[in-house]
Amino acid sequence: MVNHSLTDEPTWPAFLSWVVDDPWQRQLVLRAAKRFRLQDQMAIWCVTDGILSWPRSPQVSRGGLHQPLEPRSLGTWTWDRRIDASLWQPSTGPRSEAMVRVAAEWPGCNRGFCAGHHRRGGPETD
Repeated sequence: MVNHSLTDEPTWPAFLSWVVDDPWQRQLVLRAAKRFRLQDQMAIWCVTDGILSWPRSPQVSRGGLHQPLEPRSLGTWTWDRRIDASLWQPSTGPRSEAMVRVAAEWPGCNRGFCAGHHRRGGPETD
């Protein structure tokens, strides 16, 4: 973060956000946060059980970050191969779109809710 700081003041976020898949990953994040004395600045959302924990004592953000844009190329991966690997490709596209719509309509829903909604959804989500 020092290399991308916009000011001479050391840049630091008010809190760090994590999204984890299960309670075990939450414990791993908490363990790492404790090692670096960041446990009071962590926001963690567990997808499986839906538990959201906020930092106990968020700090004030300092400075700002700048990340320069670097020119990129497509490399050797053809556009057709990129499309085939995409979540939105024809065989999974409608299902992926349906899950995005569920998440947009019911913010904070968990994976089980999305799966249940998909099973009830009918032909448009098959």
